[in-house]
Amino acid sequence: MSNDEANRQPWVDTLKGIGIMCVVAGHLWPRSSPYVHLFHMPLFFLVSGWVSREWKFLPLVRSRAFRLLVPYCSYLVLFTVIQVLDQIRRVSTPSSAGIGALLLSSGRTALSGGRALQGWFDVFWFVPVLFGAQVMVWAISVRKPRTNGLITVTTLVVLYTLSLLAGHFLRPLQPPLALDVVPMAGFFILVGRVAQTGKPWGNSWLLGGVLLAVVCLGFVGFDVHSLAIDMKWGTYGTVVLSPALAIAVTIILGFLCRWICRMALIGTVFQGIGSASLTIMFLHRFVEDQVLVRFSCPDVPWMRIPVVILACWAIHNALGRNHVSRKMLLGIRDREEAQKCRIAEVKPVLEI
Repeated sequence: MSNDEANRQPWVDTLKGIGIMCVVAGHLWPRSSPYVHLFHMPLFFLVSGWVSREWKFLPLVRSRAFRLLVPYCSYLVLFTVIQVLDQIRRVSTPSSAGIGALLLSSGRTALSGGRALQGWFDVFWFVPVLFGAQVMVWAISVRKPRTNGLITVTTLVVLYTLSLLAGHFLRPLQPPLALDVVPMAGFFILVGRVAQTGKPWGNSWLLGGVLLAVVCLGFVGFDVHSLAIDMKWGTYGTVVLSPALAIAVTIILGFLCRWICRMALIGTVFQGIGSASLTIMFLHRFVEDQVLVRFSCPDVPWMRIPVVILACWAIHNALGRNHVSRKMLLGIRDREEAQKCRIAEVKPVLEI
């Protein structure tokens, strides 16, 4: 068993399972979108910070690039090729000039990434942003091992301020790979790291999360639309209140996940979905289009959502059985190779 497997926390996978179910629900059930946008993408960045460990710089970059960017590039190329071939097939007499223009347009869109990616690629923006934010937070939190609470709070304020400025000034310019979202992603990851260094979760955390959520919602008259966070498009809701609510909801769901883990069957299902969350994120739009539409699945959200999730989960397990697909599409290295890059875990260096 690898170190990552040994240190895996079941409630974290359960929380990721709830998060990815909300992502799928937001796309397949539009009426749920204002509610899931209160927390669902911040949740993944918060969890990333919570489970982070200390690495040397180059092993960190190699590990995260392999885990995130290799599957990202693989799915990007795979889906782009499928779409190009499908468009060529639809043309009765395709010309070489037309094919060249199509390839050029598809290649430009793929390289731009971020908000330029739509349809099957709708959620792909998340992966480069997560990679960039993880490396950025590592640089912030590891360079000064004696960082105190005041510096940590200052760093959080700076990151949040930069994210608001980037959303206002850079978003209209459509930066490639949605890089203007990295400061906000880094803010949530750093909050997760700070929570990791604190005392173990107790009832006071749950009470604080509930009170914080009630205060945030009450302040805007329970208008969820004004608090929604759409990170892909750089809109972050109501200043301070929206990220506070996202953190509060994640804390509440964290406690719910600890309770779910006590139920053997349900806990196992949620953990399985959570462990496949990245694959589901890549595949669910493709599966929705190619499986549900082609097989005329009834347009009923409570039927479509579980079908898509289970189909993606089954594909994830199938990919894990092959050496090549496990590396290229899941970003999972051989255990021996992974252990060479990993260094001994130490306590997180942020204190607050």
